[in-house]
Amino acid sequence: MELLTSPINFSSLRERQDTLRTEFDEALPMRHIVIDNFLDDDVARKAMNSFPLYDSMERIRNSVVEKRASETRLDLVNPVYREIFETLRSPAFVSFLAEVTGFSGLTATESMDGAGLHQVQNGGFHNV
Repeated sequence: MELLTSPINFSSLRERQDTLRTEFDEALPMRHIVIDNFLDDDVARKAMNSFPLYDSMERIRNSVVEKRASETRLDLVNPVYREIFETLRSPAFVSFLAEVTGFSGLTATESMDGAGLHQVQNGGFHNV
């Protein structure tokens, strides 16, 4: 079931689903896809303009392994981020990903562990 006002254009994704599946299967050096115009323009602009400042984020990591800040407390940032993350965890989007990747049994986690907003300053790095 799709949200009535989705931050993601599902109809556009479905139109490109076969092409995206082919791109995913043929991508090198590992399978992946890049989805241009993934978010609605207004949603993307609102998210960009309200991204939290580095020093205000929940976790700041400056270690040998990484230098970055992250925020998982979506109740403290602009509501546009909650809309985006809820849509990314929605059955409609998870189903789309399963169809494009061919990975059956995909599920979305309620946990924000490893997810959320991440920011790396100049000279920093994020250990994936």
